[in-house]
Amino acid sequence: GYNNTAGDMENHSIELARRGYVVIAIDLLGHGSSTHAVGLTTNDDMADGTEDQTVGLDYEGDALVKDGGVYDALQYLGSLPFVDKDNIGLLGHSAGGMAVQFGGLRALVNHENDQTVTTPKAILVACEGADADFNPFPVNVATFTPQFDEFVSGHWNVENSKDAVSSPKMKKFFGFSEQSPDLQFNQFYIKGQEETISEEEAIEAAAKGDFMIPYFINGSDHPGVNYSKLAISDMLSSFNITLQGGEDTLDTNNQIWLFKNILGLICMLGFFLIMIPVSFLLIETKLFSSLKSQPY
Repeated sequence: GYNNTAGDMENHSIELARRGYVVIAIDLLGHGSSTHAVGLTTNDDMADGTEDQTVGLDYEGDALVKDGGVYDALQYLGSLPFVDKDNIGLLGHSAGGMAVQFGGLRALVNHENDQTVTTPKAILVACEGADADFNPFPVNVATFTPQFDEFVSGHWNVENSKDAVSSPKMKKFFGFSEQSPDLQFNQFYIKGQEETISEEEAIEAAAKGDFMIPYFINGSDHPGVNYSKLAISDMLSSFNITLQGGEDTLDTNNQIWLFKNILGLICMLGFFLIMIPVSFLLIETKLFSSLKSQPY
């Protein structure tokens, strides 16, 4: 997300790693420990889109800037011998959701001219109105809309999060026309097909890159999605369908990230609390005794 770091995705990373995924979490360009993107723009490598102009993309030469480094991270993952390069998912929150769209779409477009380019099999866009058009490509897409998203009007052009499924913008993202019936939250779809489908059909569609689902995260606001047990459960379910073929490794509600955070807080508080008596003990030693204040 904007002005955040890879650490904000730690909870997702923990739960994915527990289930056998190889996980890389990056600081987007200009965030955290990553440098800014000044001077790193590309030469309009997406301007032409596909040969038949199905995708008309012109990022004015700054695709690298807009994807925040996601494209390079994706290519790096694809180069690792222990990674299944045909089975990679992208997850991004807020500005990171926009970055995975740009990075994923850039990879899919480039792959048409260079088969060695690693592409995502699944993209999960959390709390970000999607402008990218993935419909021409074999890639599975999911969206998160929190119940109290303070930015929903900018993302989906609606005032209330519950109305996002009626937004022409979301309908277009799912391959529907503006006149199509409203989408249904938390229901499985085949790309461009208005009827909802079963989980078994969703798994079959995901194998072809035709699976889509709009998730609704009850009780969460925009930043809270990274700390929502429901959101992480839905994220795991989505990747289970798209990347694991529906083969559960752990129940999606079996999550330990909250305990890890609580224990981390206890350890931090304990560290500061123990420093007080330890400081008094140290100042009594010969080495630090000179630091003791002397009475006037």
